[in-house]
Amino acid sequence: MAHQCGVYAARPFACRAWHSTSAARCEAIFTHGDPLSMIPPLDMDLYNAQWDVVYGVAEGLRQAGLDDRPYELHSMLHRVLDMPDAARRWLQGEDVFAGCTPGAFFD
Repeated sequence: MAHQCGVYAARPFACRAWHSTSAARCEAIFTHGDPLSMIPPLDMDLYNAQWDVVYGVAEGLRQAGLDDRPYELHSMLHRVLDMPDAARRWLQGEDVFAGCTPGAFFD
């Protein structure tokens, strides 16, 4: 169903990309405010840890000579499920994710 979250009873669009630990704040933004202009509360330690992992994985892939470009998860999963030997081909340097939806993590 639209406008629902698997964790919170109400999770506005603006909250979906954030690691908010307050269901009440998310619900208040969704029901009483403008979800596109209000920022949910963030767990900054979790937020920073997430980006540390993203940058660390990208750097590790780059140093290993593997594709380190960010892609949208759904796009990558679709490709991998359609290509059973994708991991082997990727490790051999094949550009198996060519044409996948680029992610918006970083340049």
